[in-house]
Amino acid sequence: MDRLSVILFLLIPLCVNSLKAQNPTLDSLQSQLHTSGEIEKISIFIELVKLTQQDSPHVALDYAVEAENLLKQYPDKILESQLLTRTGWVYYYLNDYDTAMDLAKQSEQVALDIANPEQIAGSKLLRGRLLRQQDRYELALAALDSAMVLTEMTDTPYLKAAILNEAGTVYRRQGESVQALEHHLRALEILEPTGNIRELASTYNFIGIMHDIIGNYDQSLKFHLQSLAAREQLNDRRGMAASMTNIGTLHQRIGQYPESLSFYEQSLPIWRELQAEDPLASTLNNIGAVYELMGQFEQARNYYEEAYEYWKDSGNLYSISISLENLGAIYMYLGDTDQALEFKRQSLKNHEQLGNTRGISNTLNSIASIYLKLNQPDLALSTAHQSLLTAHETKSWSLIRNAHEILSEIYESTGNYEQALEHHKLYKAADDTLFNSDSQSLIAELQEQYRTRQQQQQIEMLQQERELQNLWFVILSGGFLLALVVPGYFYNRYKLKVRVREQLHHAEMQKARLYADSVEARTKLLHAENERKSRELEDARRLQLSMLPEVLPQSRFVTVAAYMETATEVGGDYYDAARSDDDTLTLCIGDATGHGTRAGLLVTAVKSLFNLMSNEEDLTLMMQRCSAAIKKMNLPRLYMAFAMVRLKDQTLELVGAGMPPALIYRSKSGKVESIDLKGMPLGSVPDYPYVKNTVTLGDNDIVLLMTDGFPELISGNGKMLGYETAAGLLASARTLSPESIIKRFREAAHEWIQTGRPNDDMTFVVLKKNPVNNLSDEDYNQQIREISSAAQPDT
Repeated sequence: MDRLSVILFLLIPLCVNSLKAQNPTLDSLQSQLHTSGEIEKISIFIELVKLTQQDSPHVALDYAVEAENLLKQYPDKILESQLLTRTGWVYYYLNDYDTAMDLAKQSEQVALDIANPEQIAGSKLLRGRLLRQQDRYELALAALDSAMVLTEMTDTPYLKAAILNEAGTVYRRQGESVQALEHHLRALEILEPTGNIRELASTYNFIGIMHDIIGNYDQSLKFHLQSLAAREQLNDRRGMAASMTNIGTLHQRIGQYPESLSFYEQSLPIWRELQAEDPLASTLNNIGAVYELMGQFEQARNYYEEAYEYWKDSGNLYSISISLENLGAIYMYLGDTDQALEFKRQSLKNHEQLGNTRGISNTLNSIASIYLKLNQPDLALSTAHQSLLTAHETKSWSLIRNAHEILSEIYESTGNYEQALEHHKLYKAADDTLFNSDSQSLIAELQEQYRTRQQQQQIEMLQQERELQNLWFVILSGGFLLALVVPGYFYNRYKLKVRVREQLHHAEMQKARLYADSVEARTKLLHAENERKSRELEDARRLQLSMLPEVLPQSRFVTVAAYMETATEVGGDYYDAARSDDDTLTLCIGDATGHGTRAGLLVTAVKSLFNLMSNEEDLTLMMQRCSAAIKKMNLPRLYMAFAMVRLKDQTLELVGAGMPPALIYRSKSGKVESIDLKGMPLGSVPDYPYVKNTVTLGDNDIVLLMTDGFPELISGNGKMLGYETAAGLLASARTLSPESIIKRFREAAHEWIQTGRPNDDMTFVVLKKNPVNNLSDEDYNQQIREISSAAQPDT
């Protein structure tokens, strides 16, 4: 994990828990204590623990003790299990994970004794959080899956949503972004019918974070703004500050630093007003990060130091370690390497005390970099090797990559070019670009430069050996003329030193020139790469609008229509069609990640692949080849959900890669069937075993293919249109032509969103089986000419 990622990671807790921060709720519960019975007081104390567990955990423990004393007088197993779980959460916020785990186990045992599935699930949720905090992700998911099964026996939507959100967080930590987003969206689906604005606000935040990670920044901003609006409606100042901080982080990530500072500075006074020291320190830390990115190091240091003071008072070793890391980096920028090294060593000590192997590896790597700048290669080398060993323990490719990178630099500085090249290769492999042709050429160039340097060193050594041999020969053969030779000897020694000094100077100059040539070569390579990417993006913009077929080919057996509406000027959706000589019709539909010019680039690639391989006999093999080709293009964070259908006579074959299900209206039964088009998106997993479905179409049967832009349309009140609506619309439009069916869907979409443009690209392909078997060839050709002359729907 690089340092900026660590800084941004501190923001995640701000959106995970949205506690009730308004005094009236707390005051009203406290006032009820004076009028309630003893057993009722137990429930009130447990609720008070919940309200104060994050901001005032020590106060929460006092409430827990009061509840525990009452339970001794009035035993109740359900309340006992609730209190044990809630007290476990308090110790979690106190960073005492061992005590929290013991309490979770006790709570689960009590709940098992009384066979209460809701309390068992709540205990497992706490265990899942604790296991996730310890990076034990598989065990965390197992606990959460078990908890989710138990909730099926109860009517507990909030608990189900909390479990799904926690599982989504675990998947995010594992780098499985698609799985994480799916879990958070399921939580949103459960919460929407409840109308609980507070829980919805928290889930909006999770979804905003995932879209940020995936790179869908427009979607991320939309959900963060929804969360902010909900918290403003609740007058939840803590939640408002958290949402503004998250929006600031989003702007920071995409390089919009003034906007980022604006949101951070709006949240800062709220944190100060609430005396919420940990989120206040996190926000100060992120403001420092923005100033660091802007190159204003003095301002960055001031904010980092203020954040450090707050975290030091809190005693949170993890946060203190991050603050020390940031201060160390700033002092390096300011030229104070001694102070920078001191901060880094303190951070390392904290990470070791916490057992945080990721932090240990990252800090060791930065310390090695400081030693290298201080011209202490031995210390730099040993420290970097420790960082690499620790990185392998964490199995983090980013940490392994960083360790190989600094090792390559250290070995190069000491003249060990063979080891430098080896670590440079490992660095490139970890960065997943080793097999890129540009990377291979770069490695070959570096290898040639290192070989040249080694040869130069060998030549110098041979020259020095030859000089020494000649010197010994003169001494041995002229011993009897020692008196005469001594002056000549000293003269030769002097001349030898001069020549050696000149040779060393020449070698150093040659080394400097070679290094400069290497830097220039790298610069040229990077410049060429940037120019290439710029040209490709520009070409993608120009070609995107011409990717769709002007006229769809028709078949004797079906009438086909298609339509696409983009959310931005250049969309990420795509459809195409091809007809073979034997009247076989092949159609495809796709949805690239996001939209804009990056998605347009991927559409261009898929268009070319479809044109090249549309006559492949096996659709699954064609899908695998397309996916492999896109994977080799090495387009970061670009994938395409995709589906292909092939109609020959009355047989329809369907293959999918992460697309919404195909809907088939059966004219004979009047029902709508759903055919799954699941599978990994193109460009994600090589050699994925795609599945082919085969169905037979009857007269007047209708097939609908669509991207998720239609069923996932969001209305003004935040509700999703849904897939059931699509099936109902198709059945109601059964008597219409394909063009009219699409028109019905478009009208339904715009009626749902009422104003504005869709939040995602929206594409439809409709096939309607026609009873044309009795047509003559002449009538059929005339029909084809009439259909082909008709204009396609606007895109």
